[in-house]
Amino acid sequence: MALSAPAGRVTLSCMPRCVHCLNPVAGTTRDHAPPKSWYPLSERVGKQLATAPSCSDCNGTLGKIERELTETIGLALAGKKTAGARHVSRAAIRAHSEASGRDPADSRIRENKRQNLMADLVPGDQADSPQIMRRPDGSTVAAKLRSSHLHAFGEKMVRVLTHYKFGEFIESPKQVVVRPVLLEGFERFEAMIMIQNERISVLRHLPETQTYYWDTQWGARAWALNLWGELRFIVLAGTPDELGKVPVGEGDVLSEHLDALDRPKN
Repeated sequence: MALSAPAGRVTLSCMPRCVHCLNPVAGTTRDHAPPKSWYPLSERVGKQLATAPSCSDCNGTLGKIERELTETIGLALAGKKTAGARHVSRAAIRAHSEASGRDPADSRIRENKRQNLMADLVPGDQADSPQIMRRPDGSTVAAKLRSSHLHAFGEKMVRVLTHYKFGEFIESPKQVVVRPVLLEGFERFEAMIMIQNERISVLRHLPETQTYYWDTQWGARAWALNLWGELRFIVLAGTPDELGKVPVGEGDVLSEHLDALDRPKN
């Protein structure tokens, strides 16, 4: 006769799994896609946000990556008129403002962030990065983004959305391939899929974003994420054989530029 688990205990088979590392999750931590911090409070009230179970380790690691990306992306959103863009832009400005510090130590951290950002800026007409920020005098500058952070964020988005929409985990032998792309590359890939007569679905609950997904004729599921018109991803999930058949264009300028940023400098 099978024995039931003692009262107050939960067996591993009954516990939810982390959508990222796939290990059992003892607590009730949930990961959000997009991050909850991107929603103004008025957007959160009474709405079901896209979430999936996540362990505290994965949630903490990805949360740090999201904060660093948001603090840079948000600076490129100044002047956009939507509530979400204004919300994130203000938070990014505060993150680099010494005057916004909670105490002297926090003020120094924010000032160091500002100085590091300023040291890494390049003229807008010399950059392949999508993070173009317009100065009051009309000139533009671009901020560098880490390729590893963009890939981790793109994969996180698709793992959470896959579980939220389909109740599925992306696990072996399936893999996730993330390609940040410039607008031209995004539109080329979108047009190529449309030509293949694939049925494209839209997730309409996501604020400030265009999110499409479709099951391709090659077996892989494709996602196209366009965040505020500033950051764009093509993300593919499937087996190695399926992924090898999807004709994603080679030589995307942004992908090459971001990979170069992550390579050690001589």
